[in-house]
Amino acid sequence: MRVIIRRSKADPFGQGRVAFTSKSNADAVEEWLTWRGSEDIDAFSRHSLRVGAAQDMLCAGYEVAAIMRAGGWKSVNILGRYLEMSEHNVCA
Repeated sequence: MRVIIRRSKADPFGQGRVAFTSKSNADAVEEWLTWRGSEDIDAFSRHSLRVGAAQDMLCAGYEVAAIMRAGGWKSVNILGRYLEMSEHNVCA
């Protein structure tokens, strides 16, 4: 499955990019939308969801390049700041 990211902080000119996802991710988003009900979408931080997904990917064993591509990060230094609080044991 493909998702169009029309604009982001890392894309101030709105050129957009295509991100790839899976059916299970689409199902999880649908489940979350049902759970949250009619709440205002702006009440949820897209940034927190993006960082949480990056941390989950790290813990699941994804390589940094894959995490950067999935989240649209261009700098490993910025990604590193988000991952430093991840509950990931690199020695395990």
